[in-house]
Amino acid sequence: MQLESDIVKHLERGEFLALATIIGRSGSAPRHAGTQMLVTRDFSVLGTIGGGQVESDVLAACLPVRKDGLARLMHFDMTGFTPDADMICGGVVDILVERLTPEQLPQFRQAALCRGKAAFGVWLVDITDPAAPRRSFHTDAASLPAPVLAQVRANSAACIDLDGGRVYVEPLIHQGVVVLCGGGHVSLATGKLAHEVGFEVIAVDDRDEYASPARFPFARAVHVLPEFKGLAEACGIGPEHYMVIATRGHSYDRECLAQSMRTTAHYVGMIGSKRKRDGIYGFLRSEGFSEEDFHRVHSPIGLEIGAETPEEIAVSIVAELIAARRGLA
Repeated sequence: MQLESDIVKHLERGEFLALATIIGRSGSAPRHAGTQMLVTRDFSVLGTIGGGQVESDVLAACLPVRKDGLARLMHFDMTGFTPDADMICGGVVDILVERLTPEQLPQFRQAALCRGKAAFGVWLVDITDPAAPRRSFHTDAASLPAPVLAQVRANSAACIDLDGGRVYVEPLIHQGVVVLCGGGHVSLATGKLAHEVGFEVIAVDDRDEYASPARFPFARAVHVLPEFKGLAEACGIGPEHYMVIATRGHSYDRECLAQSMRTTAHYVGMIGSKRKRDGIYGFLRSEGFSEEDFHRVHSPIGLEIGAETPEEIAVSIVAELIAARRGLA
């Protein structure tokens, strides 16, 4: 959702609003789950859920919902529409229309703040009773039930079954935050390219000259961490983070990998040969890590394109990061 800041402004004025959210989609419907439209007190409309007859019908439903608070879950099947019916995409969508009240202002303020910082956050809307949805905002990934966290890791909005009920899960979807563990030539090239394709970048090294804003002017943050201790805490690792481990030594790679596997990072990749990887895995097994932990790791990092130079290696790494962002890796 991209409307939190707008919602905050209207709720601060004491307004009651109607929010329409696509919570389910199949086929070739024009907009994806998580797309939203807001109707304000003066009937202004912010956002769109695709236009056409569907949007017209939802707008008509928003007015009574904003007034009496009784939510509506609307189902649209466009597979049988004719060319004369305006919407011929052939998809199916479910749209929740709910009332927002000033009492929800603290949650939307928190969500707007998280989005502004590219921090972790997820909306949960219990729609077990569609007429009375219960919306809540969460910032602690470790406290989320496994099915919710799985949906968050998929980086997409969807409805799931949870504890005998039905819940709509909507993560704050960011372009992703790449954490460069190591500030060498490969990390520098990878950071530049990752930034160009929309990732935010955090650079970390144990040496001042390699972890400096001058070396990484495009980075959101730069940290100098002796022996890479406290990596997860310094970077606030959560499901929106992509760990790229490319330090100057095997022991530091091992340290970064161990810390990364204890987090909920969306992606964990480590540079190096298969022989190096297997040696590090063997050591970490003795430290209590499981095969399931290692299954999360992409190592050797990057797509196999025969890369040799730092710039070519960066292309292979960032290509894999994009695939992970799209749920393909």
